Amino acid sequence: GIDVNSWYYRIQSAELPDFAISEEVATKPNDQKLTASSQSNTSMSFSIDDFVIEWGVAQSSHTLQLANIESGNTKTDTVESPAEAELDPRILEDGVYFHALLECCTLQSGSTISDLPSLTHTMNWFGIDEARATLALSRAKAVLETDALKPYLLKGEWVQAWNEIDVLMTADENESMPDGQNQKTIHTRFDRLVEFADRLVILDYKLSLPKEGDRKSALYQKQLQQYARGLQRIRHDKPIEAYLVSAAGELLQLV
Repeated sequence: GIDVNSWYYRIQSAELPDFAISEEVATKPNDQKLTASSQSNTSMSFSIDDFVIEWGVAQSSHTLQLANIESGNTKTDTVESPAEAELDPRILEDGVYFHALLECCTLQSGSTISDLPSLTHTMNWFGIDEARATLALSRAKAVLETDALKPYLLKGEWVQAWNEIDVLMTADENESMPDGQNQKTIHTRFDRLVEFADRLVILDYKLSLPKEGDRKSALYQKQLQQYARGLQRIRHDKPIEAYLVSAAGELLQLV
């Protein structure tokens, strides 16, 4: 099946119309194609409003890349997802399906909510069999029907909410150094970020919650603490909470 995190899948999900290019246009020299394409048989005017470029962020990122290359530091820092390497590939895939269903079926700023897809649609969407599609739908349904989670996912009683939001954060290598010379840039993605009038809430989806005292419990807590610290540097106007949400509809606050 198609990777649900790929740009190709996201474009397909948006149901954007295809542009038909005739053989005549395809064989014209490059300097003639733009004029010819304006005479395409599509009635839709081309727009790239869906693509937003943060030029200041792009410039900063490019400058940082060049500095890292010149200094020989080519390592990309990311927030580590605990114990991912230990998981069975099928479990990782099930996690992707779980995330994708919650992404499309929870309310966020600037969008309308969608119902859970049918079993057949889910099978075709992910390219999986009936048993795995049934399991993915049951997990998403358990979360969406849990009353304690509805204020974070469905009710819309917030200022803003975002699904699968990419965040570029700065974190100090050594918190005791106030001069900012030991800062590194970290890229991560929050499964869901909800802004209420009095706080910001990070939600991290897991197929299951770790047992108390388990090694994963400490790793997940460290991960969410890192998320919260990084977000606090960007949004220091409100306190931040962070929760794990399980496929059984459980909610566990770690920050």
